[in-house]
Amino acid sequence: MSLGQVPLIGLVPGMVCPPGAQCFPLVVASGTSTDEATGVTFTDLSSPRGPYSVGDQWTLEITGTPNTAVTGSASQNGAASSSSSMGTTDATGKLTLTGTFGTGDVGNWQESYQVGSGSPASLSFTVQAPPAPATPAPASTAATPAVAVNAPGLNLSFLTNDIGPLPLWAWLAGGLVALIVVKK
Repeated sequence: MSLGQVPLIGLVPGMVCPPGAQCFPLVVASGTSTDEATGVTFTDLSSPRGPYSVGDQWTLEITGTPNTAVTGSASQNGAASSSSSMGTTDATGKLTLTGTFGTGDVGNWQESYQVGSGSPASLSFTVQAPPAPATPAPASTAATPAVAVNAPGLNLSFLTNDIGPLPLWAWLAGGLVALIVVKK
């Protein structure tokens, strides 16, 4: 018995790959109907055009024989794959799983799903780490110009006090200039 692949469009008769979904071909053994094969449609709801990232929400639709147990196996970053029961297809032959990629999902994935004894369908994808948070710019610490002259034991900070529109030091400097001009 030879294996063939059904094109990406028309995974199940009348079904078209939805926009933004990553559809995978059904693998069908010759002489069997497509109802006995498994199909998967994986959709990243947050980033339909990719790349897939931590925090993205996804949905996986598995199709095959109605009311039949679904087994899935997965391998992350080339590790040995593990298998588990995923649930059972409904009366229309569908099982829909949803979730959100977490930090433990970062890496390369190879997954395979099988409905009953039907031919399995496989998919692979990569989940990226979230982008590093932007570091805020340091707060501006513009220096305030120092006007007061500080000498040990001598506090002249009062010279910066404003008297009218000018600080005291400006009035004193102006008075000194006037005194020099009058003396000449």
